[in-house]
Amino acid sequence: MAWSLDQLDALALEVPPAEAELPPQALDPEAFAQAFGTLLQALETERPSLHGILKGMPYRLEGHLWIAPVPNAAMQGQLEQNRSRVVEALRTATANPTLQLRVEVDETLAPQTTTKRMSLEEKRQRMLEINPLLAELERRFSTTTDF
Repeated sequence: MAWSLDQLDALALEVPPAEAELPPQALDPEAFAQAFGTLLQALETERPSLHGILKGMPYRLEGHLWIAPVPNAAMQGQLEQNRSRVVEALRTATANPTLQLRVEVDETLAPQTTTKRMSLEEKRQRMLEINPLLAELERRFSTTTDF
């Protein structure tokens, strides 16, 4: 896996040198949930796109590690760009200086989209629902929308 300079800088900032020698402290799930909720409230106005990524995220906690699954690489990149801010805010709020973040791409989290192609008659019916005057135009000018 190739790393960019930004990613290496983010990794270097994750654990400050003075705290690198601290033994990992397990995260308290309740304290983390409360801190995470507070972070979401702050991000709602400050960084709405990041709020959208984190809101409803099914995160996991393993010891001092916060595992954040995201549905695609674009969201992973955005979370990686804001890693230092997010981690530092959660470290402060949970009083756990050893908290670390791992972002994983989990494609099963992507919304399942099913698209159904509409027939010409279904399109016509949909247009009539949106604008009932279409029927009047067809009648008045003796036209149809058949192709």
